[in-house]
Amino acid sequence: MPDFRSLFVASRGQPIEFEGHQLHASLRLQLAPESRLHILFESSIHKPVQGICITADRPKHRLVVAGVSARSVVLWRDIAPNHDEVSLPGARQPVPVTIYNVWRDEKYSTMMYGLNAAAMRITQEAPGKWLLECSDGWGTDADFGDLVVRVIEEPGSRGAA
Repeated sequence: MPDFRSLFVASRGQPIEFEGHQLHASLRLQLAPESRLHILFESSIHKPVQGICITADRPKHRLVVAGVSARSVVLWRDIAPNHDEVSLPGARQPVPVTIYNVWRDEKYSTMMYGLNAAAMRITQEAPGKWLLECSDGWGTDADFGDLVVRVIEEPGSRGAA
């Protein structure tokens, strides 16, 4: 099994190359204040349960999903809708956000990430639109079909030109 964690540590979190693909530990975005992220689950495996974690990088920033406000949210594939919206806070500067794939440990029901073959292939399909193909850390090889998610930024009133 490939161990991407050690490669990401050596690259100081920068993308790495594996079998002709550029891999990322996370997607880091600078988003317009008051914008919304549309999270569209395309596909996933059933076990272990897959998820996507979205974190506001500044401690004072809060994300809002389904009326719940938090600095970090996890959308689990088994309970989240296929399309969810994440509202970003109002701010004077762009809002930094980090997105990464997670999975649920079946034995302990804990959240796991960044282990073994965990990584993402990220394709920017258009400005403000990304396709994330995620490999979790289970199994004997990297499988970027473990979780496939589209992320689309909808600019808020302050981000519109």
